Amino acid sequence: LESRAVAAEATFEAFARDCKIRSCALANPREDVQALLGQLRSGRVRGEYVDLTPGSALNAILIGLADRSRWPALADALVKARAGDGSGLFALLDPLVNDLDENPPRFDAGLVIGCNDTATRIPPDRVKALAADWQSKHAMFGAVFARQLLHCNPFPPPKAEKLDALKSAPPIVVLSTANDPSTPASGTEHAAQRLPGSALIGWQGSGHGALGLSGCATTAVRDYLIDAKVPSNGTVCPP
Repeated sequence: LESRAVAAEATFEAFARDCKIRSCALANPREDVQALLGQLRSGRVRGEYVDLTPGSALNAILIGLADRSRWPALADALVKARAGDGSGLFALLDPLVNDLDENPPRFDAGLVIGCNDTATRIPPDRVKALAADWQSKHAMFGAVFARQLLHCNPFPPPKAEKLDALKSAPPIVVLSTANDPSTPASGTEHAAQRLPGSALIGWQGSGHGALGLSGCATTAVRDYLIDAKVPSNGTVCPP
């Protein structure tokens, strides 16, 4: 989870640069967010399903950061929230906490999948120490991700299953993004290492997912799927 905090901080910096280029309404995105969090510590904004608190606001920001196409909407939502209108941030949170189009809340699904994917359970005292440490290193998002370490404590650890290492497989293209707050590059690279014959393409961009955002990565995937052309393993795509 700390790698996600690192990626989230880098993605926020990319968002801030993009905001400046677009001349968005945020004078200084990082300072504006910190000011908003201060406002919410003094008084939450009531919502229909969830209130806007410092924690829920940061989670809304993380959702907005993951999708580059929503960066302008995220900037507008932060401006509105500073003025007491939480509608933009509530819209970002909606899929996380509500059923949408017969899909369960993403928080619920993520909790079940994540807690069944690891047997690690960390005591609250240790999480408290990690939260302080990560916040000192990753000021905006460190504590948010550290506290997620508590989510799985009530779940029974999954039974360990010994699986034989995969010895062969057809060529598989794997895409990573340098600053991905949802699936950090380190995890993607580890997955690629466990797939024999994988071809890893690394996009040096920010946000979740390279497909459709990186012309280089998108072309490589198109050539792979349509023309059966396998890209070189370790291909690097510019931001």
